[in-house]
Amino acid sequence: MKKLFKWLVVLLVLAGAGGGGAWWYLTRTRKAGPVFETVELTRGPLVVSVSANGTLNPVATVLVGSQVSGRIESLKAGFNSVVKRGQVIAQIEQSPFISKVRQCEAASATAAWKVQDTRTISR
Repeated sequence: MKKLFKWLVVLLVLAGAGGGGAWWYLTRTRKAGPVFETVELTRGPLVVSVSANGTLNPVATVLVGSQVSGRIESLKAGFNSVVKRGQVIAQIEQSPFISKVRQCEAASATAAWKVQDTRTISR
C-alpha cells in the first residue's frame, strides 16, 4: 500500500509538472514578429551611417620634427593623411619671427647710426 501511495504521488507530481508546462507553453505571450513598412519608390539623397567601436592602429608611425617651434597657424595635412616628400604639413605663425627681424633691423640701424655719429664727432 505504501509503495502504491509513493507511485501515485510521483505520478501526480509528474502530471502536475506536465500540465503546468503545457499551460505555460500555450498561454505565454508571443513576441510580435518584425513589422515591415512599404513605401513608393522615390529618388532622394542617400544617407550612409557607419557605427563602430574598438581601437584603430596606424599602418605606419612617423615622428615629425622641426627646426623652429611656435604656434601653428594652419594645418595642411590631417591625421593619417598621405603626404609626399617636401609637402608643407603645417605653417607656423610668423608674427614672432617678424617681430624678431624688425628688432634686429632696429638694432642694426641704431648701431650704424652710432658708428656714423662717432665718425662725425672724431673729425
